[in-house]
Amino acid sequence: MALYVESLIKDGHLNARLEETDKSNAGVVLRFYLDRRQGPLAKSEKQQQETLFEQTVRTNRLAKQVKDADYRLTLTKEYMENQKRLNKRAGGHGDAMDTAWDDSIDAEEDIMTDLH
Repeated sequence: MALYVESLIKDGHLNARLEETDKSNAGVVLRFYLDRRQGPLAKSEKQQQETLFEQTVRTNRLAKQVKDADYRLTLTKEYMENQKRLNKRAGGHGDAMDTAWDDSIDAEEDIMTDLH
């Protein structure tokens, strides 16, 4: 288990270190660094700002891609609606709603029976 945690620390996935304890039975203790300026993943303030700027650029690019995709989907929806209208005018059969769930019962009478 300690080897796996050491590999996570070396690969930069954990900002921590493994320490031997004073007690012989306790074994190894994992100590986390809460401050980004300490530990194996330590960065200066300038490095943190550069990382934040790079992340902001990536986020803005992703937001633009989402906006473009949303615009294309809007155009596609309008195109499909226009095609449906053209098919109806040309005599094509659009999607008809199935209203034949039970033609033998009058809807008003069915509602009235629930009130008694």
